[in-house]
Amino acid sequence: MSRFIFTLLIVSGLAWPAIAATVAADLPSLLADGPRPVWVFFTDKGAMEGDAAALSAAREHLSEPALARRTRVLESTLVVGWHDLPNDPAYLGWLRAHGLAIRAESHWLAAVSVVADAEALELLAAAPFVDRLQPVRGAERRDLPLSPMAAAARTDLVPPLDYGPSGPGLEQINVPAVHELGYSAEGVIVGMLDTGFNLTHEALAGIDVLGAWDFINDDAIVSNEPGDSDLQDYHGTVTLSAIAGFMPGQLIGPAYGASFYLAKTEDTTDETPAEEDFWVEGIEWLEANGCDVVSSSLVYDDWYTFEDFD
Repeated sequence: MSRFIFTLLIVSGLAWPAIAATVAADLPSLLADGPRPVWVFFTDKGAMEGDAAALSAAREHLSEPALARRTRVLESTLVVGWHDLPNDPAYLGWLRAHGLAIRAESHWLAAVSVVADAEALELLAAAPFVDRLQPVRGAERRDLPLSPMAAAARTDLVPPLDYGPSGPGLEQINVPAVHELGYSAEGVIVGMLDTGFNLTHEALAGIDVLGAWDFINDDAIVSNEPGDSDLQDYHGTVTLSAIAGFMPGQLIGPAYGASFYLAKTEDTTDETPAEEDFWVEGIEWLEANGCDVVSSSLVYDDWYTFEDFD
């Protein structure tokens, strides 16, 4: 994204003095409309860098499946590094001491998100340990046309499972043939990033959930809770059931039998529901727990160009 160093900027009649950190070009104008979530990227990991004890402690936060997957993918036993180190507690303490509550924290990015106003932006930009500032991005909801089902179920293959209405879609990607060979998703750990999950739904009875966390409310409740909209957990329940639902005659997901970590990261009551900071916390949590595959049925494209997707 385009960024530049501010020397002087006039926004809604406010004069911005010279500041040190790199600030996203559109951030001051966005904050002129009121406080909003802002990413604060640190220059380094501070006292954590080069600390063997801190690196060893970071390793303890990774599950054995996560370490095994990294070893397999990287073809190396040196799989814990700088990106796993926590952010310097002194940096976090400075933010809190100046009244900035931390919404989300990323070890990988060496960053946190806070709700900032124009005054806080000036304060943050002058902090010597802040490298750059940019808004937490979002995407407005869009109503997309639904595509009709492209093909009916084949008649030359009798699946061993009763897929019901889910059969034609699974046929398009040849799932029944794989199931006939005796494969399910047993032994695979799948991570989900979505709005929430209603695990009492009959299609999800018996699903193996290894862990769940609500990154919006910082608790372990990923179904609807007080303050949520009635439809908060709808989309996540749909995507989870599409993957792992098992209700013969009605719905069978291609990856039934998998184990799951569920991350509730999307607030459906917000006008810009795709909050990246909760997503970042969620993906780091899923990776640390050893997920083999992550499902993220979310969109983050309105604020980006094609070149940003690198």
